[in-house]
Amino acid sequence: MRSMEIEKSLANDKAILELVTMLKKYGMNDDANDIFETASYVDMIERKLDDVTNELVEVRKQLQELQDKTIGDTIKKSILDMVERAENRIADMKATLTEVKDNMKAKATEIVQAVRWKGREALNKVSEFVGIRDKLKSMREKLKDGIIDTDKTIAKIDAFGAGMRNAGQTVVNTFRTFADKEVVDYEDKEKKFSKTEMFKKPWKWQKKVYESMDRHLEAAIGNVTKLSMDVQMHEMEKMWDEMYEKNSKELMEVAQVAEIMSYGDKEIKKEGKSR
Repeated sequence: MRSMEIEKSLANDKAILELVTMLKKYGMNDDANDIFETASYVDMIERKLDDVTNELVEVRKQLQELQDKTIGDTIKKSILDMVERAENRIADMKATLTEVKDNMKAKATEIVQAVRWKGREALNKVSEFVGIRDKLKSMREKLKDGIIDTDKTIAKIDAFGAGMRNAGQTVVNTFRTFADKEVVDYEDKEKKFSKTEMFKKPWKWQKKVYESMDRHLEAAIGNVTKLSMDVQMHEMEKMWDEMYEKNSKELMEVAQVAEIMSYGDKEIKKEGKSR
């Protein structure tokens, strides 16, 4: 299992590692770190998506096997619908992430080959990694929808649990009334409906995973944006260096001309005095 994860890992992809090595070789350490970190974030997001998929499969299985009559078909169907929405969302995100991985591998391969032909200048093409930013942003939007959906799911399960508790308490107090017993105030004896807690657990866990993925996506988006800005800075620095070199050369030429003219003036003055 571990070897399979390493094999599909983007951070261990040959082209990505080769590009990172080239960037470091030419002193572009920040860019190298950004590329490697982004690949690592993509790997972490992929693992978390797999974890959520497995958890949803387990939730679906538990619901289908559940025979408890206290859980009506309506609430079971409602939760199964929520599971299906989550599964579809995760499937969409996985498809987008696969595109991101393929794009990063292709771009890394392209740049590595270009560097071999053209040298260091081709490394500026790392700015083109910014092209995956829109895909990462679309994943993040789906993720935010997922967080909202999990909150709604948890709220629905809580509402169901509250309804079950209230119904049970009402029935108990009705029978106590008929038996001439004192009505019980359940305000201080509130107990959570155990089944709702069982149903809430995977959704609460899922929300934490979504929030963790959101942080990874935010960092990855920041990295590819920074790559583009770094290349712009490299280009500006190069332009300023070239302008400085050109201006320095022109100033030296002007100084040399001025020196020659000054020497000529001195010679003319000497000739004038000698006459």
